Amino acid sequence: MSTNGTSNTLGQAEQLSLLAAPSVPLQFRLDERTRRNGLQHVAALRAQIAAQAAQRLASSASSRRSTGGSHRQIAA
Repeated sequence: MSTNGTSNTLGQAEQLSLLAAPSVPLQFRLDERTRRNGLQHVAALRAQIAAQAAQRLASSASSRRSTGGSHRQIAA
């Protein structure tokens, strides 16, 4: 695994990536199968998140259309 970004001198978390990097110490390197599986999993999660966002957007647009976007006042 390699790190994206700058070195961590302030004790902050570092972002890890699944990119191949020959400069990474041997104990932190991923084999090609693990890297490929990780990238496939990330792609699947991104697709799932995008589908959920599209569904929320469609649902929101549908509810606005069905209510006409206006508010009726109820007389007491």
